Amino acid sequence: MNRHLIRWAMRLYPSAWRDRYGEEFKATLDDMPAISAATVWDIFKEALLMRTPRAATMKLILIFGLAGLLIAFGVSSRIADQYLSESLLQASSLDRPTLDQSIGQILGRQNLVNLIEKHGLFAPERCCLPLEDLVEMTKKNVRVTLKDSNIAVGFKSTDPLIAQRVTSDLATMLTAAQTPGQITILDNASAPMAFYPNRLNLSLTGLLAGMLIGGAWALVKARKTKLAG
Repeated sequence: MNRHLIRWAMRLYPSAWRDRYGEEFKATLDDMPAISAATVWDIFKEALLMRTPRAATMKLILIFGLAGLLIAFGVSSRIADQYLSESLLQASSLDRPTLDQSIGQILGRQNLVNLIEKHGLFAPERCCLPLEDLVEMTKKNVRVTLKDSNIAVGFKSTDPLIAQRVTSDLATMLTAAQTPGQITILDNASAPMAFYPNRLNLSLTGLLAGMLIGGAWALVKARKTKLAG
Protein backbone atom coordinates (compact mmCIF):
# COMPACT_ATOMS: atom_id res chain seq x y z
CA MET A 1 0.00 0.00 0.00
CA ASN A 2 2.76 2.46 0.94
CA ARG A 3 4.55 1.81 -2.35
CA HIS A 4 1.42 2.73 -4.29
CA LEU A 5 1.10 5.94 -2.27
CA ILE A 6 4.73 6.84 -3.01
CA ARG A 7 4.28 6.27 -6.75
CA TRP A 8 1.28 8.60 -6.60
CA ALA A 9 3.23 11.18 -4.58
CA MET A 10 6.05 11.10 -7.14
CA ARG A 11 3.65 12.49 -9.74
CA LEU A 12 3.44 15.67 -7.67
CA TYR A 13 7.14 16.40 -8.16
CA PRO A 14 8.04 18.89 -10.93
CA SER A 15 8.52 17.21 -14.32
CA ALA A 16 12.14 18.40 -14.51
CA TRP A 17 12.92 16.60 -11.24
CA ARG A 18 11.16 13.42 -12.40
CA ASP A 19 13.06 13.41 -15.69
CA ARG A 20 16.40 13.72 -13.92
CA TYR A 21 15.94 11.64 -10.77
CA GLY A 22 12.77 9.61 -11.29
CA GLU A 23 14.29 6.30 -12.41
CA GLU A 24 17.03 6.42 -9.78
CA PHE A 25 14.46 7.21 -7.12
CA LYS A 26 12.24 4.28 -8.16
CA ALA A 27 15.21 1.92 -8.09
CA THR A 28 16.06 3.05 -4.55
CA LEU A 29 12.48 2.41 -3.43
CA ASP A 30 12.44 -1.05 -5.03
CA ASP A 31 15.54 -1.98 -3.02
CA MET A 32 13.91 -1.01 0.29
CA PRO A 33 12.43 -4.07 2.08
CA ALA A 34 9.71 -2.00 3.80
CA ILE A 35 8.40 1.53 3.54
CA SER A 36 6.96 3.25 6.60
CA ALA A 37 4.16 5.78 6.75
CA ALA A 38 6.73 8.37 7.87
CA THR A 39 8.67 7.85 4.63
CA VAL A 40 5.49 8.31 2.59
CA TRP A 41 4.79 11.55 4.41
CA ASP A 42 8.34 12.85 3.87
CA ILE A 43 8.14 12.20 0.12
CA PHE A 44 4.71 13.84 -0.11
CA LYS A 45 5.90 16.84 1.91
CA GLU A 46 8.99 17.36 -0.24
CA ALA A 47 6.84 17.30 -3.38
CA LEU A 48 4.66 20.04 -1.93
CA LEU A 49 7.65 22.13 -0.89
CA MET A 50 9.09 21.94 -4.41
CA ARG A 51 5.88 23.29 -5.89
CA THR A 52 4.89 25.87 -3.30
CA PRO A 53 6.64 28.50 -1.19
CA ARG A 54 7.98 26.77 1.91
CA ALA A 55 6.59 29.22 4.48
CA ALA A 56 3.08 29.30 3.01
CA THR A 57 3.01 25.51 2.70
CA MET A 58 4.11 24.87 6.26
CA LYS A 59 1.62 27.43 7.57
CA LEU A 60 -1.29 25.72 5.83
CA ILE A 61 -0.10 22.29 6.94
CA LEU A 62 0.12 23.42 10.56
CA ILE A 63 -3.26 25.18 10.50
CA PHE A 64 -5.08 22.23 8.95
CA GLY A 65 -3.21 19.79 11.18
CA LEU A 66 -4.22 21.67 14.32
CA ALA A 67 -7.81 21.85 13.12
CA GLY A 68 -7.82 18.10 12.45
CA LEU A 69 -6.36 17.44 15.89
CA LEU A 70 -9.00 19.56 17.64
CA ILE A 71 -11.87 18.06 15.67
CA ALA A 72 -10.72 14.48 16.28
CA PHE A 73 -10.22 15.15 19.98
CA GLY A 74 -13.64 16.78 20.23
CA VAL A 75 -15.35 13.87 18.50
CA SER A 76 -13.51 11.26 20.60
CA SER A 77 -14.44 13.13 23.79
CA ARG A 78 -18.12 12.63 22.99
CA ILE A 79 -17.73 8.86 22.60
CA ALA A 80 -18.59 6.95 25.77
CA ASP A 81 -15.78 4.87 27.26
CA GLN A 82 -16.07 1.12 26.76
CA TYR A 83 -14.88 -1.09 29.63
CA LEU A 84 -13.80 -4.71 29.47
CA SER A 85 -13.63 -7.18 32.35
CA GLU A 86 -12.30 -10.71 31.86
CA SER A 87 -12.27 -14.00 33.73
CA LEU A 88 -9.48 -16.50 33.16
CA LEU A 89 -10.50 -20.16 33.29
CA GLN A 90 -8.68 -23.44 32.80
CA ALA A 91 -10.20 -26.48 31.12
CA SER A 92 -8.86 -29.95 31.88
CA SER A 93 -9.74 -33.24 30.18
CA LEU A 94 -11.91 -31.47 27.61
CA ASP A 95 -11.49 -31.75 23.86
CA ARG A 96 -12.02 -28.72 21.65
CA PRO A 97 -15.43 -29.75 20.23
CA THR A 98 -16.82 -30.26 23.75
CA LEU A 99 -15.39 -26.93 24.86
CA ASP A 100 -16.87 -25.15 21.84
CA GLN A 101 -20.22 -26.75 22.63
CA SER A 102 -20.07 -25.45 26.20
CA ILE A 103 -19.27 -21.93 24.99
CA GLY A 104 -22.14 -22.10 22.53
CA GLN A 105 -24.40 -23.18 25.36
CA ILE A 106 -23.66 -20.16 27.56
CA LEU A 107 -24.24 -17.93 24.54
CA GLY A 108 -27.64 -19.47 23.94
CA ARG A 109 -30.64 -17.18 23.62
CA GLN A 110 -32.19 -17.92 27.01
CA ASN A 111 -28.94 -17.39 28.89
CA LEU A 112 -28.44 -14.04 27.19
CA VAL A 113 -32.04 -13.03 27.91
CA ASN A 114 -31.45 -13.87 31.58
CA LEU A 115 -28.35 -11.65 31.61
CA ILE A 116 -30.27 -8.79 29.99
CA GLU A 117 -33.03 -8.98 32.59
CA LYS A 118 -30.77 -9.57 35.59
CA HIS A 119 -28.39 -6.70 34.90
CA GLY A 120 -30.73 -4.34 33.04
CA LEU A 121 -28.53 -4.34 29.96
CA PHE A 122 -29.17 -1.77 27.24
CA ALA A 123 -31.84 0.01 29.28
CA PRO A 124 -32.17 3.00 26.88
CA GLU A 125 -32.67 0.68 23.90
CA ARG A 126 -35.20 -1.65 25.53
CA CYS A 127 -38.06 0.73 24.88
CA CYS A 128 -37.70 0.70 21.12
CA LEU A 129 -35.79 -2.45 20.09
CA PRO A 130 -37.15 -6.00 19.92
CA LEU A 131 -35.73 -8.56 22.33
CA GLU A 132 -33.92 -10.42 19.56
CA ASP A 133 -31.90 -7.31 18.73
CA LEU A 134 -30.95 -6.91 22.39
CA VAL A 135 -29.86 -10.55 22.49
CA GLU A 136 -27.60 -10.00 19.47
CA MET A 137 -26.15 -6.84 21.00
CA THR A 138 -25.40 -8.72 24.21
CA LYS A 139 -23.76 -11.56 22.29
CA LYS A 140 -21.54 -9.13 20.35
CA ASN A 141 -20.29 -7.66 23.63
CA VAL A 142 -19.17 -11.07 24.92
CA ARG A 143 -15.53 -11.89 24.23
CA VAL A 144 -14.26 -15.47 24.38
CA THR A 145 -10.60 -16.31 23.68
CA LEU A 146 -9.18 -19.83 23.67
CA LYS A 147 -5.50 -20.63 24.06
CA ASP A 148 -4.45 -24.20 24.76
CA SER A 149 -6.34 -25.18 27.92
CA ASN A 150 -7.01 -21.60 29.04
CA ILE A 151 -10.20 -19.68 28.35
CA ALA A 152 -10.64 -15.92 28.70
CA VAL A 153 -14.27 -14.86 28.99
CA GLY A 154 -15.13 -11.18 29.08
CA PHE A 155 -17.89 -8.63 28.62
CA LYS A 156 -17.80 -5.08 27.26
CA SER A 157 -20.00 -2.28 28.60
CA THR A 158 -20.05 1.47 29.10
CA ASP A 159 -20.69 0.72 32.78
CA PRO A 160 -17.58 -0.82 34.41
CA LEU A 161 -19.60 -2.44 37.21
CA ILE A 162 -21.95 -4.15 34.76
CA ALA A 163 -18.97 -5.35 32.71
CA GLN A 164 -17.52 -7.00 35.81
CA ARG A 165 -20.79 -8.52 37.02
CA VAL A 166 -21.75 -10.00 33.64
CA THR A 167 -18.23 -11.40 33.24
CA SER A 168 -18.50 -13.12 36.62
CA ASP A 169 -21.84 -14.65 35.62
CA LEU A 170 -20.44 -15.87 32.28
CA ALA A 171 -17.54 -17.57 34.04
CA THR A 172 -19.90 -19.23 36.51
CA MET A 173 -22.19 -20.40 33.70
CA LEU A 174 -19.25 -21.90 31.82
CA THR A 175 -18.01 -23.87 34.83
CA ALA A 176 -21.55 -25.11 35.49
CA ALA A 177 -21.91 -26.33 31.91
CA GLN A 178 -19.45 -29.19 32.58
CA THR A 179 -18.75 -31.80 35.20
CA PRO A 180 -17.38 -30.09 38.33
CA GLY A 181 -13.63 -29.71 38.12
CA GLN A 182 -13.36 -29.88 34.35
CA ILE A 183 -13.39 -26.07 34.09
CA THR A 184 -12.01 -24.03 36.97
CA ILE A 185 -11.81 -20.27 37.44
CA LEU A 186 -8.25 -18.99 37.84
CA ASP A 187 -9.03 -15.27 37.92
CA ASN A 188 -12.64 -14.17 38.27
CA ALA A 189 -13.83 -10.90 36.68
CA SER A 190 -10.78 -8.66 36.59
CA ALA A 191 -11.07 -4.97 37.32
CA PRO A 192 -12.68 -3.32 34.26
CA MET A 193 -10.30 -1.41 32.01
CA ALA A 194 -11.25 1.25 29.49
CA PHE A 195 -10.14 0.05 26.04
CA TYR A 196 -12.16 2.25 23.65
CA PRO A 197 -11.93 4.86 22.33
CA ASN A 198 -8.18 5.33 22.12
CA ARG A 199 -8.31 9.13 22.19
CA LEU A 200 -4.58 9.53 21.60
CA ASN A 201 -4.65 7.47 18.40
CA LEU A 202 -7.79 9.21 17.17
CA SER A 203 -6.28 12.64 17.84
CA LEU A 204 -3.05 11.75 16.06
CA THR A 205 -5.06 10.40 13.12
CA GLY A 206 -6.93 13.71 12.97
CA LEU A 207 -3.62 15.58 13.08
CA LEU A 208 -2.17 13.57 10.19
CA ALA A 209 -5.35 13.83 8.12
CA GLY A 210 -5.44 17.59 8.65
CA MET A 211 -1.79 17.95 7.63
CA LEU A 212 -2.39 15.95 4.44
CA ILE A 213 -5.42 18.06 3.58
CA GLY A 214 -3.45 21.23 4.30
CA GLY A 215 -0.65 20.08 2.02
CA ALA A 216 -3.10 19.23 -0.75
CA TRP A 217 -4.77 22.62 -0.35
CA ALA A 218 -1.40 24.37 -0.58
CA LEU A 219 -0.72 22.52 -3.82
CA VAL A 220 -4.10 23.53 -5.25
CA LYS A 221 -3.48 27.18 -4.34
CA ALA A 222 -0.05 27.09 -5.94
CA ARG A 223 -1.44 25.69 -9.19
CA LYS A 224 -4.19 28.32 -9.28
CA THR A 225 -1.60 31.06 -8.70
CA LYS A 226 0.58 29.68 -11.48
CA LEU A 227 -2.34 29.50 -13.93
CA ALA A 228 -3.48 33.01 -13.02
CA GLY A 229 0.03 34.31 -13.58
